[in-house]
Amino acid sequence: MPDIALTSIILLCVAALAAGWIDAVVGGGGLLLLPALLLGLPANTPAAFALGTNKAVAIVGTTGAAVTYARRAPVDVRTAVRIGLAALAGSTGGAFFAAGMSTEVLKPVIMVVLLAVAAFVILKPAFGTTAPPPGPVSRRRTLAAIGLAGLGIGFYDGLIGPGTGTFLVLALTAVLHLNLVTASATAKIVNCCTNAG
Repeated sequence: MPDIALTSIILLCVAALAAGWIDAVVGGGGLLLLPALLLGLPANTPAAFALGTNKAVAIVGTTGAAVTYARRAPVDVRTAVRIGLAALAGSTGGAFFAAGMSTEVLKPVIMVVLLAVAAFVILKPAFGTTAPPPGPVSRRRTLAAIGLAGLGIGFYDGLIGPGTGTFLVLALTAVLHLNLVTASATAKIVNCCTNAG
């Protein structure tokens, strides 16, 4: 564990609090917390350490949000668990990939991805919010959600992570035609699995 000044710890805790609130409401709290960790931790801290710390903090907040959402929103638990198991596998693969990368390569990749995700979220705030078509979701769409939201977004979350909650909500509304509240509740369950991975 690197030596960190008390002031830095307090500021990182404030950043974690704000990131948790953002994650619970719309997702994407890592867009705030990961840069704070990269800047607030000592300069020689490996990037994988910052990614792991971000995940350790995120799993606590995401689990609390998932429990709260699941109590108040209709969630197809069977579908959420199937996507979550794929996400667990995807994020574990992404985390192994990130752990094998050098800090000199990983830090610039993280910063570029953070900027791209932040730009996407700011420039396309209504993406995925159109009303879904009526009718049941086909098996093909469910399998597509498992592949895209589970394996694909899960791998991204294990590798870098910020914006995962937002990407999950967008994927679930687009592929499974879930409304935003149900998509958010489902995304929190899946995001618990990606954070664990």
